[in-house]
Amino acid sequence: MPPEPPSQSASTRSGGDGTPPRKPPRSIYDTRRGKKRRPRWARIALWTLGSLLATALVAVFVVGWWVHGLVDAVGNLSTDVKASQTELHNLPTSSEPTIALVVGSDHRSGDGKGAASRSDTLMLVRIDPRTKYISLLSLPRDLHVPIPGVGVDKINAAYSDGGYKLALRTVEDYTGLDVNYLITVDFSGFTKLVGAFNGVYVPVDQYYYHDNASGGNYSQINIPPGYQKLNGLDSLAYARYRHTDSDFYRNARQQVFLKAFQQRASDQLHGIGISELGTYKHVAEAIAASVQVTGPDGPPSVPTMIKYATTAYEIRGRAISVRLDAQTAGDATDSYVVATDEARRQAVFAFTHPESVV
Repeated sequence: MPPEPPSQSASTRSGGDGTPPRKPPRSIYDTRRGKKRRPRWARIALWTLGSLLATALVAVFVVGWWVHGLVDAVGNLSTDVKASQTELHNLPTSSEPTIALVVGSDHRSGDGKGAASRSDTLMLVRIDPRTKYISLLSLPRDLHVPIPGVGVDKINAAYSDGGYKLALRTVEDYTGLDVNYLITVDFSGFTKLVGAFNGVYVPVDQYYYHDNASGGNYSQINIPPGYQKLNGLDSLAYARYRHTDSDFYRNARQQVFLKAFQQRASDQLHGIGISELGTYKHVAEAIAASVQVTGPDGPPSVPTMIKYATTAYEIRGRAISVRLDAQTAGDATDSYVVATDEARRQAVFAFTHPESVV
């Protein structure tokens, strides 16, 4: 008979102090399958990595859904905006500059809900992926220009007379430029956008004050001089103020505000990190709620909008503002602005060749 295996001692069957028996150390080999087992730390790491990847995929899906919803909101076009598409020109290739006309409109105080919006701002924006420049050209709202089918009048009358379509045709005829995109902005969204950045620090040059109780029918304003943070409503009032001066001064104030806004945005959106996600979200939602964008074939696609947004962010520090050299004409009852043909040509050249005026 084969000898019996030696019996285990008490100290082997249990701990020396009476504790339950200790299990022998597990081999890193799975004896049932003949395969090498992963150490416990490796299994935990793999499980954690898998969870993180799954979470990331869910996050990407949610963000993609959110962005798609925002783009749908921006592309939810009014009838007037859709009618303007026939005036827009075919989009350039990815390496060619793109030009957009930005039209800012609002109801004047006292007009009432049923009144038509008025064109308060007309600005051409050009993004050049090749030279890495953004150029801006503001057209004074009181600029006298030929309006097709109407005659010579203030340029903002084109929007009042024929909506975005006539405004586009008037700007293209006056500048000789082909516009690829129309961007409309409701000024209520301007205040939301400034609010998304928690205000903008602006060097205010003088005391701006107006109260309609003392006469007039303008937006009310009460901003003392000095370097200070303006909220959304004060920023809008400051940028639009002109009832004690003229379009020239208002354009200068808008340039000051744009530079201050650019600095504020650059300070807060300096990267793509957790700390910036909240600001990006508020900014995107403010834009989607008050902006419409269309090209000749309708709203741009999600990849196209992301491409332009990325390009604009990358070259945000290379924005050039072009001024149209114009003079005030008329009298106290009918004041307007005029510019010579040479002044117009110089402004258009600087707008399309920003690298030459740096």
